[in-house]
Amino acid sequence: MTRPAIGSNVMAQIICPKHRPQTAAVWSYAMQRISLQCKVKDFAVRVLADSKNEEISDTVTKVSERMNIQDA
Repeated sequence: MTRPAIGSNVMAQIICPKHRPQTAAVWSYAMQRISLQCKVKDFAVRVLADSKNEEISDTVTKVSERMNIQDA
């Protein structure tokens, strides 16, 4: 992967010899925005009682004046 570095004055080459990068950060103005139309499909998921290996024991809601990153 090649990306701008040091204030966009230098192009840095990121080399991953064994694995491809899983994420990459780019500047918001580095690429042209495209418009995509996607369809959302709903489907039913069967949950078998004997295959369930987790349980929700408690839910804690934290009240904060800051925005939750999951709500962004």
